[in-house]
Amino acid sequence: MKVYKYRHFDSHGHYRQIIENNCLFFASPDRLNDPYECRPLLVPGGDKAAVEAYVDKLAQKWAAHLDRKQRRQLRREAVHRILCESEREETFHWIVEGYGVQSFSIDSTSLLMWAHYAQNHKGLCIQFDLGDQESGPLGPLWEVEYADERPMVAIVTDTEDREVMFRRGLLTKSKAWEYEREYRAIRFEGPGLVSFEPHLLTAVILGARIAGDKRAEVLGLCSERSPRPMLFQATLRKDTFGIALEQIPS
Repeated sequence: MKVYKYRHFDSHGHYRQIIENNCLFFASPDRLNDPYECRPLLVPGGDKAAVEAYVDKLAQKWAAHLDRKQRRQLRREAVHRILCESEREETFHWIVEGYGVQSFSIDSTSLLMWAHYAQNHKGLCIQFDLGDQESGPLGPLWEVEYADERPMVAIVTDTEDREVMFRRGLLTKSKAWEYEREYRAIRFEGPGLVSFEPHLLTAVILGARIAGDKRAEVLGLCSERSPRPMLFQATLRKDTFGIALEQIPS
């Protein structure tokens, strides 16, 4: 599966980290630009009695080693966290902010993506071939879903369905972001740099407005890679609003 990473020429050299060092940074959800990122609408999913029954069921599985006093204390705290809106949101966010997220697009010619993520067409776009969507070298690639309303997660009824939790909690965004056509890899071990095999980086596209010195820099970095990626120059179409890609001879 071919996916694309748009980059600008940042002062920290993150674009060089990818091309020169074969590393991708998986960010915590709280560092992403969508303020609703991984923030579903959390509701208890039942009355107090249903919540207590749910907590008791979990306690039988995970807290059987505790003594009676400890289990009672844990039960009170858990029920409170689920019934209290601020507490349940804080708990969920504390969990997911320990994940690492890497976002890709499946569109290399999006005018908006070039404008928003590649320095108004002055940056670059990097192509990766990550193979099978379900078992690629960076783990599964998940397609982001877009909706008009915030996804709702009912704790009592939804948390046992991992697919529902995963899609509603980590893979649903506002339709305002639909133009991104996003796929993402999620690293449950936490955010940070992740190395990838050099052959996975298969092409680099230079922005339509890239400066001459930056163009020369990227071409130089790519010439030192093995295997060398294909190189393309993005250009503005003359007849329609759009991007065309012209291959640069190696």
